[in-house]
Amino acid sequence: MNRIFFIGAALALSALTPKLFASSMDPVGTMDECLSQQLRDAAADTTVGEIRERCRRLKKAEESNNIISQRIAREQEAKWNPYLITAYKPNYILPVTYAKNLNDDAWRQVTGDDDPLKNYEAKLQLSLKIPLNYNDIMVENDALYFGFTLQAYWQVYNDTFSSPFRETNYQPELFYLAPLKYEIFGGETGIGVGVEHQSNGRGGAISRSWNRVYANFLWADEKLAMSLRPWYRIPEDDDDDDNPDIDDFMGHFEYTVAYHFDQMTLSGMARRNFKEGKGAFQAGLSFPIYGRLRGYVQYFNGYGESLIDYDRDVERIGVGILLTDFL
Repeated sequence: MNRIFFIGAALALSALTPKLFASSMDPVGTMDECLSQQLRDAAADTTVGEIRERCRRLKKAEESNNIISQRIAREQEAKWNPYLITAYKPNYILPVTYAKNLNDDAWRQVTGDDDPLKNYEAKLQLSLKIPLNYNDIMVENDALYFGFTLQAYWQVYNDTFSSPFRETNYQPELFYLAPLKYEIFGGETGIGVGVEHQSNGRGGAISRSWNRVYANFLWADEKLAMSLRPWYRIPEDDDDDDNPDIDDFMGHFEYTVAYHFDQMTLSGMARRNFKEGKGAFQAGLSFPIYGRLRGYVQYFNGYGESLIDYDRDVERIGVGILLTDFL
């Protein structure tokens, strides 16, 4: 019954996705169409000049055929609409995944049972962000955001333990994002800085958490987007540190790339600690199924897929539904 409910909920949520999340891929239309749409969404005290300025920015971003400009402009538009949520990282539901080398030891500490975890489980990620400014801060189309990402691993096929959520990670963050005027190899650039906390919300021996400050360097043209995100872990007191060696496995940076072609998006992520020789690699492929419903295949190999498995070399492959994409 849990499995049928989960798959049904995934399909229902995917059907609602176009109505809930802002999209960066829809055309703006003519200036008159944009003005009409903005007028319907605008607050009562919005001036005609402000509406015209929003449409000017949207048209300018669309004409540039640049992913960074289009996404930021679309998100600027969406923040005025009270019925839309702005997506942050990709949102997906993978009803079926197969993973090797999960952390059975941590699970036994919770249950006191020697029965192993099931290799088959569901994985999901929900990620959103909220703009905290309504006017430019330092440059045109820059923004300060509060972001929140939830990633969960559900032993939905494990009847022995009544199909529990094995691990849930919570990641709130505050970050600033701005486009830059510099073009490199025909693509636009952007920069971000932020601070984030990540925790599994547990206590005792299975508690995992850490805090980071990071920079984010962005490059994109009309089909390809890249991100290099180095970070620095904020030190903690030895007595309060749940995972003092997490940098050894997670590394000190993350590189992400996404390429859009023939209505499909191929994505990749890599982390590495060169001194310890540890890291992780993730690849994904999204493709259209029907309308805006998209399928998604994801492969992960390495350390740090979840906090409870940060020091486990996990390999996973999963299939499911992508609610919002990279591009």
